[in-house]
Amino acid sequence: MGGSSTTSSSRCARSGPASPTTAPRSGRVPRRRGGPPILVGGFAPAALRRVARHGDGFVCAAPLAWAGPLVHALGEQWAAAGRGGRPRLVCQVNVAVGGPDTLTRARRAIADYYAFAGRPGWGEPLHDPGEIVDTVAAYADFGADELVLYCYADDPAQVDTLAALVR
Repeated sequence: MGGSSTTSSSRCARSGPASPTTAPRSGRVPRRRGGPPILVGGFAPAALRRVARHGDGFVCAAPLAWAGPLVHALGEQWAAAGRGGRPRLVCQVNVAVGGPDTLTRARRAIADYYAFAGRPGWGEPLHDPGEIVDTVAAYADFGADELVLYCYADDPAQVDTLAALVR
């Protein structure tokens, strides 16, 4: 069990062109020439360079205040790589709609998820309906092609609530 996992991880982490022995194979043929669109996320300059060189777009899982500088830097990298147009921009924000217990559980889940970053409070979920509506509008104005509302609640009705808010 451990050996095959290590081997697979090593192959995926390897830089450089894939060879027949290292390229992942699923037996499927991509539906579009060159395969599915590749979206890359990250915050470091090296990650943005990888998006510009190899990706079709950027997954920006950052608050809007951080997104502006990231997307601006990516635009510079995109142009430096000789790419035309602009990368697809998919943004994500954490949300938790519900009572105080929902928000407490959401904060705990997000803190656990982002513990690796060592930044308490990172990823604080939006929970006020007005703030969610304003944030969706701000990302649209910002130029996001898509906005993922990453739901942190155990009640499936949250999806209906969010849909009603943003329509």
